[in-house]
Amino acid sequence: MAENTIQKIKTERTKSINWTALIVKPIKGWLFGFAMFFAVVIFTKLLSSAINPDSVFIVEIDDAYLSFIGFVLPFLIKLLENFRSE
Repeated sequence: MAENTIQKIKTERTKSINWTALIVKPIKGWLFGFAMFFAVVIFTKLLSSAINPDSVFIVEIDDAYLSFIGFVLPFLIKLLENFRSE
């Protein structure tokens, strides 16, 4: 009887939530996605101002809003990978 109780406690401990996989990996995906989208936006603006000398290179808040797409997609992908059946 005592062995069954000990075994149940051990299996409950192994079924605990892996917070690193649930929280840290999606946040890393968010940071990577945001950085990549923001780098593409900045590179495009820099290239367009190099081609057209009359244009001014300005980074606006709209560029950060556009890069927010880079947050949503990788974050959701990493988050949904956690719930994938193995």
